[in-house]
Amino acid sequence: MTSYLSEQPLLTALIALVAVTIVIALLLPYLLKVPASSFWLDFTGTLRKTFKTPREHPAQTAALAIFLLLIASVAALSVYYFQNRDIVARVGGVVLTTKDLEAHDRVYNGVLRYQKSVDESVSLASRKEVLDDLIKVTKIELEAKERNVYPRSEAIEEQKDKLAIRAGGIIKLEALWPRYGWTETDFTRSVQIDLVKQSLEGVLVAWREAEFIALRWDVLPDRDPDVSFYKSQAQKLLKAKEAAFEAGQNIASLVNLCKQDKNILKYFPRHAIGSQQLANNSQLRQLQRTTSDKTNVLDKKILSMKVPTKSEIWCDEDACYLIRVVGGNQGTFSSLEEWLKTQ
Repeated sequence: MTSYLSEQPLLTALIALVAVTIVIALLLPYLLKVPASSFWLDFTGTLRKTFKTPREHPAQTAALAIFLLLIASVAALSVYYFQNRDIVARVGGVVLTTKDLEAHDRVYNGVLRYQKSVDESVSLASRKEVLDDLIKVTKIELEAKERNVYPRSEAIEEQKDKLAIRAGGIIKLEALWPRYGWTETDFTRSVQIDLVKQSLEGVLVAWREAEFIALRWDVLPDRDPDVSFYKSQAQKLLKAKEAAFEAGQNIASLVNLCKQDKNILKYFPRHAIGSQQLANNSQLRQLQRTTSDKTNVLDKKILSMKVPTKSEIWCDEDACYLIRVVGGNQGTFSSLEEWLKTQ
């Protein structure tokens, strides 16, 4: 559950309520056409009488109650404002303050600041955009902690060292920070955010490590092949290779054997025999293609397979595949953004 808190509306309401109270107090003597000094003397005297005998002065009692309610409202709103003026949002049990927002702004707008140092036309993200991203990051961090996949400090330091090596050394890396508007704390936070996203993706976002051999008839010279015939032949031919595939034979050597197998070459020339290895999130990237992409059907099939699967023969309208899944997770989302939409 996320709630946004904006300082400006609270401050505006408080000022308006105080102003209304002051205006009413100042205008009362003039509205009643009595001198201000005598009005307030009479007013205090009436208050004393009203407090002593409220039932004998019902009109004054009602007016006093309204006045006191107005004062109490001003006091309550004042307390609420000063207690919450630094809060910008609440995410679950986490309170996000203006200090958190300012820190996240430095990280979130870092790359844009770097670009702006080269090109003045580059615009920084707005306060609303930074706040929205801070809320997303907070949700991701809460979920990562809940699932016990939050990156340890050692992993963060290790990643910082890798980035320093990539930049040509820590001195060269630190020299870049001013152009990002960063301190070392901001750099560390940036690395932390990247790692926690990767950690949660490994749990929530579906991925597979797989490999397959394909016998394709959609690349044959025949523009209108007999699909049922080629599918039947391909299934038999791949079945003959299934034992070696399940035993873990190297896929490259197995494909080479297929390209020398006369029984296969009788129906499928060498260019119709293919293979592919899919590592980690390559499947995810393919799933994000348009649904009209033919490979999307294969991607979804592989993502639906259990981990591990020694082998399975599966066919679509263009080819038959001998598939082996060696790794993966039980994730059900295509991206963290998709998961965030459910939160």
